[in-house]
Amino acid sequence: MTQAIHLTQKETAALTAVAGPQLRSRCRNDFPREPATKQELDALLTTWAHKGKSFPRECSVVDFIAEHAQSRPGAIAVQEGDLEMSYAALDQLSNRVANRLLRAGLPPEGIVALALNRSLAYVVAALGVLKAGGSYLPIDLNSPDQLLHWLLADSGAKFAFTPPEELSRFKDWNGETFALGEGAETLVKESSAAPTIAADPNRRAYVIYTSGSTGKPKGVEIEHHSLTHLVCVYHEWLGLTPDDRGTVMSNVGFDASVIDLWPVLCAGGTVLITPKELAVDLDGLIQWLAAEQVTYSFVATALVEVMLTRPWPTEMALRFLCTGGDTLHVSPPPGLPFHLINAYGPTENTVISTWSVIAPGTGGSPSIGRPLGNVKVYILDEQGQPVAPGEEGELHVGGEQVARGYLNQPELTHKKFLPDPFAGGPGARMYRTGDWVRSRPDGELDFLGRRDSQVQIRGRRVELGQIEQQLHTHPLVRQACCVPVMDGTSVTGVIAHVAVSHRELKLADTLRQHLAVHLPAYMVPAGFVFYDRLPLTTRGKVDRAALHGGLTATQPLLEAALPESGLERAIARLWFQLLPSATTADEPATFESLGGDSLHAIKLLLGMEAIIGRRIPHSTFLLDPTLPGLLRIATAPAMTSQDEQLLALRQSGSRPPIFCLYGLHGDVSHYIELAKALGDDQPVFAVRSLGLEDLDKLPPTMEEAGTRALKLITEAHPHHAPILIGYSWAGYLAFEVARQWRARHGTAPFVVLVGTPGLRRPTTAAYRAWHFVRWLPAWVVEKFRDGTDRSPRQMIARLGRFFVKDPVEKKTEFPQADWASAPIVQHLLAIADKYHPAEKLPLEIHLFRETLSQGRLATHPLESSRTDQEPDCGWHRWTSGPVRVHWLETDHDAILHPPEVNKLADRIHALIARHSATVLLACCGAANESEAALLL
Repeated sequence: MTQAIHLTQKETAALTAVAGPQLRSRCRNDFPREPATKQELDALLTTWAHKGKSFPRECSVVDFIAEHAQSRPGAIAVQEGDLEMSYAALDQLSNRVANRLLRAGLPPEGIVALALNRSLAYVVAALGVLKAGGSYLPIDLNSPDQLLHWLLADSGAKFAFTPPEELSRFKDWNGETFALGEGAETLVKESSAAPTIAADPNRRAYVIYTSGSTGKPKGVEIEHHSLTHLVCVYHEWLGLTPDDRGTVMSNVGFDASVIDLWPVLCAGGTVLITPKELAVDLDGLIQWLAAEQVTYSFVATALVEVMLTRPWPTEMALRFLCTGGDTLHVSPPPGLPFHLINAYGPTENTVISTWSVIAPGTGGSPSIGRPLGNVKVYILDEQGQPVAPGEEGELHVGGEQVARGYLNQPELTHKKFLPDPFAGGPGARMYRTGDWVRSRPDGELDFLGRRDSQVQIRGRRVELGQIEQQLHTHPLVRQACCVPVMDGTSVTGVIAHVAVSHRELKLADTLRQHLAVHLPAYMVPAGFVFYDRLPLTTRGKVDRAALHGGLTATQPLLEAALPESGLERAIARLWFQLLPSATTADEPATFESLGGDSLHAIKLLLGMEAIIGRRIPHSTFLLDPTLPGLLRIATAPAMTSQDEQLLALRQSGSRPPIFCLYGLHGDVSHYIELAKALGDDQPVFAVRSLGLEDLDKLPPTMEEAGTRALKLITEAHPHHAPILIGYSWAGYLAFEVARQWRARHGTAPFVVLVGTPGLRRPTTAAYRAWHFVRWLPAWVVEKFRDGTDRSPRQMIARLGRFFVKDPVEKKTEFPQADWASAPIVQHLLAIADKYHPAEKLPLEIHLFRETLSQGRLATHPLESSRTDQEPDCGWHRWTSGPVRVHWLETDHDAILHPPEVNKLADRIHALIARHSATVLLACCGAANESEAALLL
C-alpha cells in the first residue's frame, strides 16, 4: 500500500516564521561552554573518566528540538544547498509525519524504515518517527533490492519512507510506503500539533544494522537515554551552541549519521547536507567547509588522513574536525585552525565510546583517548579479569550508552552483552567489543586491532564470514576465503580467494554481480584469485598465511613487468598499490571493475598530481579509467589552456558534433554517461572552465563566459551552427553561446537545456503590486483549504519589504540541492544572477524538465519574479523563436545517470535528426522531411 507525502520547497519556506504549539519542555542544559585549549579539553575528559557526569536522562532529542522551535522558530535548522528549513518548519512538518504514522497505526517502538538519502526529507522523517514514539531504521538507498527487502522483513518494519522515484522498489512489500519528497502529495491533511506521547528514556530510538559473522546483518537497538547522553557529551565537551554549523556527510546507513545530525540540532545550530560531488574533491570539500563557515564536522578516518595533506585556509570557522571508524595513523600538521578529535566506538555503544584531541606532530599512531562522560571501559583478559596497566586485553564498554541488544537475536545478545560486575549496581551491563587495546601511562588507550575475522573498511564494520557465506551460494564455488587488503595497518579492501569447479570467461565479474545482489557495495571484494583447491594447514583449515603469501609472491613478477620509464613506472606502481586486485587481472581492467571507489579516486588523482606535477581533472580520468589510459595522460605533450578546456568525451563518429558546456563546478564529468548513451557514432565535446586551475581566470560576466566558450567551439567546428547542451546552470551558458553565434553568423544553433530554470523575470513595484492583487485571492483560498501558510504574520513580514524589493529576487533558483559553496560555484552563481540578455534573437530552444523535481508549482502572490510555474520556465521572454518543452519522468539528479540518461539521449537524437532534416529542406531543396532524412 502506497501513500504519498510531499515536502516541497514552498511548504518548507511557508512555515519558517511560525512557532509550533506550546510544547512541554523537560530539557535542562546547564553544561559549561567550550573549553579553549587542548589541555582544558583533556583535563575535562580525564575528570569524566573517573567521576562520570549527571545529565537530563528523562529528556529526549525531541524535547531539545521542540524547545528551540518554540524559542527560536525562525532560526535555520537544516540547509541543503540553497534550500533552508527553520526550526518551526522542522517542528511542524515532523509533527505531521508523526501524526500520519499514528493515524496509520504505528505502535510504541514500531520500526519505520527510512530509505532516504541524506536530505531535508530524511531529517523531517527521522524526527517525526521519534515524535510518534517509534524507532527509525535508516537504509542506504544504494542497497540492492534483495538486501533492502531482507532488512524490511528481518526488522519487522510495517512502514517506510522513500523518495517518489523509489516507490517501485517497495511494490512487493506488504508494509505501507509513504513517498516523501518533491512530486508527491502534501502532508497538509495531517495535524501540525505535537503528538501527546509520554516520554520514556528506555524507549527504543533507532535500529541500525551492521555486518554479521553468521552471514546476515544484525540490527542494533539504541534507546533514548543513550542518545541523550551522547548529545549532552557533545554539548559539554565541544561547547555546541545555536551559532554552530555542522555537516551531515555520512551515509544514513552508517552510525556516524547519528552524530552528524542530533548533537548540532539539539544545540539549536544548523546542520548542512554535504553536496554529493565533494566525495571525490577533497580540495573542494575544504573550500566548502570554509565558505559555509562550518564549525563542526565528522569525516571518516580514511578521508581525514588525505585531507590533512592538503592546504587549508588559515582563517576558518571550523573548531572541531572529528574522525573515526578506522585506525588513525597520522597527526595533524602544525598551524591548522581547528582541533582534530580521534573517536572510537562500536555501534553497540551508541556510536562513540572514547575520544582524544590529537596534538600536531604527535609521533606514532594517535590514541583513541578516554571514555566519554558516563561510559565505562574495561580491559579484560580471556578470563574476564582486568589486566595490569600497559598490558593488552579485550576492550569491554559499559555505562549509559550500551545498546539494548540485537534485534530479535536473544542468544547473540546474551553472548555479547554481559553483566557488568564492576559497575557496583544491579542490572548493569557491558558490551564485549572484540577489539584489543592497552592503556598508556597517561590513561589513554592504544587500539591494537582484532583477533577475529572482523575488519573495518572506510569506517564500516565488515564480517569476512558474511562475504564467504554469500560466495558459497554460487554454484561454481567450492571453497571461499576472504582476506583483507592492507595499506600499512589499515584495511582498504577485501580479496576473495575462491576454489571453483571450473573456470569461465570473466568469472570475477560473474561473482561480483552475484554478490552485488546480496551485499552492499562496500562489502563486494575488490578482487578475486582462483584456485582448484585452497591451501590447507596440517589441521585441515584454510591456510590464510599462504593466501597472503600468494599475493606477496606476485610482487616481484609485477615489478619486473612494470614499464621502464621512471614516470610510467611510478604511475603503474601507484595503480597496483591502490588496486591490488589488478595484479591478477587478465587484461587492462577499469578502475571500477577493480574495486575502485571515491577514496581510491582521490588518492589516485592526488598521487598523479605529485608524480607529474599537474592536476588531472576527474572528467579526464573518467574518459579512460584504466592504467593504459592514465599512462597516456601522463606522457602526453604538455597541454595548452585551450586543450585543457575542450575535452573530447567521444571523438569519432559521422554525426554532427555536440558541445556540452561546463556547470557550476567548472567541470564536465556529469556528461560522461550522456556521451556513452548517445552512441559510438556521435562525437561529443565538452567545454571546461579555466577556473578549475586558476580562480583568477573565471569570467566576470555570463557574456564573457559565452565569448570564451564560443571561441573554442568555433575553432573546433567553424563552418556550421553548433549543437549545444547545457545541464542545470550550464543552460544559461549554452543559451548565451547560441545568442552570440546567431548575432555573428545569422544562423541558429541547436540548443538543448536540461533541467535549467528560467531566468528571473525583471519586475517593478507596479508589476509586483499587480501580481499580488492578481494571485492573492486564489492563493488564500487554496492555502486555507489545504491547511498551509495560515500565519498572517509571515505575510505581513514579507509585505514590509515587498514594494521596496521583491524578497525572492535574490538568487537564481535551481531544482538541485547539491551545490557546493566553493569560490568557483559562488562566482558562477553570481554572474547568473546578473545575467539578463539585452536583445531577443530568434533561437529555438528544447527544454527538458523533470516531473519529479519541479512539477507545476502554485503561483505565490509574493513571488512575482519566479518562472518555474510556467511550462517553459519563462524562456519565451528571452527568445523570439519557439521554446519546445519535453517532460521526463525523473528527477534532477537522475536525469544524467542510467537508466534515465538513455531516454534523454534517445529524445535528443530524434530532435537532432528532425532539426537536420529541416536544415536540409532549406539548403538542399528536399521536398519534405522524409526525403531530407534519406539525404542524411
